[in-house]
Amino acid sequence: MKIVVGVALVILIALLGSRRTFTKVRLPLAARHIYLTGTEYILVGLCLGGLLLNLLDEGSLKGLDPLLFLSLGWIGLMFGVQLEIPRIAHFGRQHFGLAMLQALATLLFCSLPFVFLLGLIGGTSNELIVIGALTLGAIAVPTAQSSLVLIQKELGLSRNKFFEILNYVSGIDDIIGLIVFGFLFCYAHTSSFIGLESLISLQYLGLSIAVGGLMGLLLHVLTRVRCGQEELLLFTMGIVVLAAGTAAYLGISPLFVTFISGFVIANLRSQKTRILRVLGSFEKPFYIVILLIGGAMLRPVGNWPVVLGLAAAYIVLRLAGKAAGGFVSSLVLRKPQQLPALVGLALTSQGGMAAAMVVSFHRTFLSDFSNSILMLVLVALVVNEIISPFLARFVVRKAS
Repeated sequence: MKIVVGVALVILIALLGSRRTFTKVRLPLAARHIYLTGTEYILVGLCLGGLLLNLLDEGSLKGLDPLLFLSLGWIGLMFGVQLEIPRIAHFGRQHFGLAMLQALATLLFCSLPFVFLLGLIGGTSNELIVIGALTLGAIAVPTAQSSLVLIQKELGLSRNKFFEILNYVSGIDDIIGLIVFGFLFCYAHTSSFIGLESLISLQYLGLSIAVGGLMGLLLHVLTRVRCGQEELLLFTMGIVVLAAGTAAYLGISPLFVTFISGFVIANLRSQKTRILRVLGSFEKPFYIVILLIGGAMLRPVGNWPVVLGLAAAYIVLRLAGKAAGGFVSSLVLRKPQQLPALVGLALTSQGGMAAAMVVSFHRTFLSDFSNSILMLVLVALVVNEIISPFLARFVVRKAS
């Protein structure tokens, strides 16, 4: 009975929250940004979880797995559908180079130090520490567009070329993080699914790409003949359920698999515009579901001062990675326009993809160590959502 109540409660909050959270509200800048991005639902989930009310206990969270996997698959598919190769190439080498350089710099700045820092948590193997460090690096890469949209509206810069660059970069830099994240799920496997006990990680990587590609092709075939909106929604949700459920069963990443599906759809002559519109109409409720479940998953950690200290280090290292990648880009990518040296600081908002990745990681590994990683990232995510509007406004004013 408690599972049914938990599922109903999460769905109700997600549906009601999606109608209010993302609307225009007059609040101070930092508070407004948290409210508009839905970050407060991490705290709502925390209240509903085992730390406080215990309405979403371990059993209830287990019963929410299908909804969680559907939400993860929805986010992954939506990102992939936007990655049309001609559109990416249209913006030129400078835009793409900035996206990739700051993504790689952030990945390295956040993963390499944490190979050593995560040992402070203790209680786990060296292999899992390496996976955790690379996961933190992958989660640090994505940039949310929400703070950029907020600052763009506040400053009245609707046709600003610099904002076009920032919006483009924040729309594609998730690629690096998702690829690394998807590979880490494959790397965690120790036995082959085909009986060949060599290159196991590559076997699962190939399986992930094959499942994602097949699901993308299937959705493409189903929607080639023009169908009604209800049928399109049914086909899309069915493919997401099938892809994410298959990924979860095989122990690979639902986010990565559906990202591949979306990428396939984006680059075929399909109804991608209509599919993207369907995905967009349900993005907010599924995003809130991920935030709620992420908050509810948190459990007490005995070494919480260490975890909070690591969260502070993570915030600083991520800022340094974004800044370093942007600075290098400003030196080597000068055409068609000179980029400001601090351009990377405008890309500090993390948003939904980072939350989806850390919740997926914790759900897969389910240990005290992954719980510490979850706490670390969620604390950093909230702080980044507070500071990112101010940093973006500072950089944009410097660039103007």
